Amino acid sequence: MNDASTANSASDTSRREFLRSVGRWLAGGLLAGGMGWLMRRNGVDCRYQGACGICPQVHDCSDERAVAVREELGKGRAWKTPRKS
Repeated sequence: MNDASTANSASDTSRREFLRSVGRWLAGGLLAGGMGWLMRRNGVDCRYQGACGICPQVHDCSDERAVAVREELGKGRAWKTPRKS
């Protein structure tokens, strides 16, 4: 009986270690994926950190801040900066 209980505790330990390592890999993957998503923002690399008024890509950007700036530019209320085409 002693050998059976030792075998069960060994399998419980290995199962616990397996679940722990799976949890760590999942958490690491989620963290890396979340950081990548935050840095890319809808697949658009924002090099001006949301300062859409000075960004040369404001007319092609899908970010909601860029959409708001385009609306203001269309109304003539936003500060227009010279953009390189």
